[in-house]
Amino acid sequence: EGDNLEVKYSTVKQPLTRFNRFKNHKFAKASRGEDMSGLIQPGELVVPLRSKDQVIGVMQIFFDEDQRMLFEDSDLVRTGQEDIVRTLANTLGLLIDNIMLYHTVKQQAITDQLCSTFNRRYFDHKLKDEMKRAIRYKRDLSLIYIDVDNFKEINDTHGHPQGDVVLQHVANLLKKDCRDIDTICRLGGDEFIVILPETDLAHATMKTEQLRKLVSTYEFPNINNLKEPLHAGLSFGIAARTHRVVNEEQLFRNADRALYKAKRSGRNMVCCYSDED
Repeated sequence: EGDNLEVKYSTVKQPLTRFNRFKNHKFAKASRGEDMSGLIQPGELVVPLRSKDQVIGVMQIFFDEDQRMLFEDSDLVRTGQEDIVRTLANTLGLLIDNIMLYHTVKQQAITDQLCSTFNRRYFDHKLKDEMKRAIRYKRDLSLIYIDVDNFKEINDTHGHPQGDVVLQHVANLLKKDCRDIDTICRLGGDEFIVILPETDLAHATMKTEQLRKLVSTYEFPNINNLKEPLHAGLSFGIAARTHRVVNEEQLFRNADRALYKAKRSGRNMVCCYSDED
């Protein structure tokens, strides 16, 4: 983890769980491929876990008393056992690297690269799961559909890189304002959506209005002139699960209708879906 080694698994209790790779601890020295003379206990072996000529971790092994006696009687046996351990470490290093790569690719598949939020693919699956849970346990569930006002004008006037900066800052404001259980997604372009579990329409509306006021006074960095920050408003459409909302498609469609109402009514406002819309 960066410049530190962290204990991820151990069959023995460790006095520490985090070690700086640039200190003189035996684990740090092993990760740097340095001599550990005087630091290793009898019957102990510390070897690096490698993958593609890079050290990605360290493995510590303790041998039982019978094995230690065998080592002491034969240098050949000790060398052979150490070779087996190093081969095992190299194999584990490759396996761990493959697992890390798999998780990285999996995360990239559900993450919007520009805003570091979830993407449309993840939203579709997440909303379906949350809807099933809300219906089964009769829980509240709300959606906030968000659109950046006059975003095309921002791109046309200041350039697409400036538009990207605005989107990134909007995403960061959403992350700061939302709870850990909320799910923030960028659907594409200048549209975001937030899934709010355990939240009814009244609380979702109150939360959204606070966010609207925050963004309306927020100064977005102007990459062309840092002395003149930009301002941008957001339009919000909110929908909540009721007994008439039977699936996630209907909930999403209701939020979309509420957003359209906000944009049609003048933008920079919060509109909620009602059965009369």
